[in-house]
Amino acid sequence: MRSVTLAREAAEAFDDDRPRWVAASVGPYGAMLADGSEYTGDYGLTVAQLRAWHRPRLAALAAAGADILALETIPSLAEAEALLTELAGTGLPCWP
Repeated sequence: MRSVTLAREAAEAFDDDRPRWVAASVGPYGAMLADGSEYTGDYGLTVAQLRAWHRPRLAALAAAGADILALETIPSLAEAEALLTELAGTGLPCWP
């Protein structure tokens, strides 16, 4: 949440009336494991488990006021499905 706040402050520091967006990065589950699985996506988790793990992080970034969520370096189809399913209907823009 702090990163979104800092990025928003930096964006608002410009006085040129150009629109600026704050993008919040949503990385893969495997990055938290620090075992290299962030490159393979071989976590052994179901879509439901991945949804449950990502849900509070997505909510925190949305609550912090990110303009768009960057779903980055997602190596697993199941994880991509989990993220997109969690975001469906929220109105939060993202780039997969």
